Amino acid sequence: MTQAIRIDEETGLKVFNTRAAKASEKIAGKGYSIISDDALKTLPEPPAGAVFNAQEQAKYRAYKEERRGAADYMSMEGEFSRYLEDVYSGPRIEREALTDECEILIIGAGFAGLLLWHKLKSAGFTDIRFCEKGGDVGGT
Repeated sequence: MTQAIRIDEETGLKVFNTRAAKASEKIAGKGYSIISDDALKTLPEPPAGAVFNAQEQAKYRAYKEERRGAADYMSMEGEFSRYLEDVYSGPRIEREALTDECEILIIGAGFAGLLLWHKLKSAGFTDIRFCEKGGDVGGT
């Protein structure tokens, strides 16, 4: 059995064995490889005379607002209503409402919520509660 992570003896870098085989030679230098080209690490200089002052920002906001609206969203009815159900969990369990207090309430126990909990716990907070509508933690 191959190890999931090994150290390359020549470079000293970690090599992750996350795929059964390389798909093609085109993916060499992608993913977790180190970027050594400084041109790929910095943003180009803005064009001469370019401004993003309050007037330009207002123009951009107006442009954005013209295109935003309910038409961008799909109604979760009919054939799409099945996406509202958690097919991997049992039916919801009705519980009495909690009436006590907690210091910190985290809405959502997905990856970001769990990461926030870890950071708060590491910082010394202990009175933390999650509010999650899914059947389990961890998100998708």
